[in-house]
Amino acid sequence: MSSIIKSLRRIGINNNISQKVLTSSIFVFFSGFLIFLDTGGFFMYGIPNELIVPIYITQLALTPAYLKRNEFAYILGMIIAVFVAFTYRDATTIARIIPILQYFLAFFSLLAYREIKESKLGKKFRD
Repeated sequence: MSSIIKSLRRIGINNNISQKVLTSSIFVFFSGFLIFLDTGGFFMYGIPNELIVPIYITQLALTPAYLKRNEFAYILGMIIAVFVAFTYRDATTIARIIPILQYFLAFFSLLAYREIKESKLGKKFRD
């Protein structure tokens, strides 16, 4: 077990992936995956249900962009997470987790985005 943890740490250190970036990447992947698995979900406020498919595809597609530390991906991920958190509803048990997961996704995306901006700002001042 410790060899798996050591190899994951080595991958994170070699690719400059921090804990915030990794956590937000995991949240965006599982969030899109849970929306994909939830067949009875719907949007409130008259938003068409056909929007569910592009949302989970977008969230799944954002995972590699999160790992590559793309700033635009974090902004898009936060917007989608807030939208889904406020509008997505369902009566099943799994769907009650989805809006809560979206709040965490938005929060950790904001933390990772801030970390990326600070690291780029630090590079500008060092040069």
